[in-house]
Amino acid sequence: MTAIPLSIRSTARRNASPIISSGPLQLLATLLAAASLLALTAQVVLPLPFTPVPIVLTCTLAALYGPLLGPKMATLAILTYLAEGALGAPVFSAGGAGLVHLFGPTGGYLAGYLPGALLSYALYYRLGAGSLSLLISLFIGHFPIYLLGSLWLSLFVGFKFTLIAGLIPFLPGNFLVCLLLSSCLPTPRSV
Repeated sequence: MTAIPLSIRSTARRNASPIISSGPLQLLATLLAAASLLALTAQVVLPLPFTPVPIVLTCTLAALYGPLLGPKMATLAILTYLAEGALGAPVFSAGGAGLVHLFGPTGGYLAGYLPGALLSYALYYRLGAGSLSLLISLFIGHFPIYLLGSLWLSLFVGFKFTLIAGLIPFLPGNFLVCLLLSSCLPTPRSV
C-alpha cells in the first residue's frame, strides 16, 4: 500500500467543500442550487438613479460562495450562472440575459465574481475560521468584483464618473451586509 504524501492529503481537504458531502448527486444538486440562488438574488434589484449599476446581493453571495462551498464548487456554480446568462437565460440583474449583458456596462462586475469568491476563500482559511475572518474575507472578496467592474464601467462612462457611480456609493452598504452576514451565519468549518 502506497502512502499519500501529507501535502496532497492536506490540499485535498483544503479544496473540499465545508458544507456538502461528496456523492455525485449531492454535488450536482449543490451546483444547481448555488447557480439558481445567484440567479434569484440577481432579480432583487435596487436601481440607483445616478448610475447604471444597481444594488444586488449577488456580489456578496458570490464572495460568500468561496468560504461556503470551497474553490471548486464555487467556481463551478459561478461559471454555470454566467454560462446560463450568456446562453440567454434571464439570470442577470432584472432579468438580463445574453452576451450583450455580459459585455455591457455591468459586465466587469460579473467577471469579478469568480476572482472574488476565490480571494474570499483564500483569506477565510488563511485567517482561520470565525465570524471576524468571514467579515474580513467577504469584504475584501468584493475588491476584485469592484476592480473589474469599475475598470469595465469606465470604458462606458469615464473613470471619474465610475468612482462616483460605480464604487464609492456601494462600499458602506456592502460593509453592512458583510457585517450582518458574518454575525448571523454560522461560520463555515475549517477544512
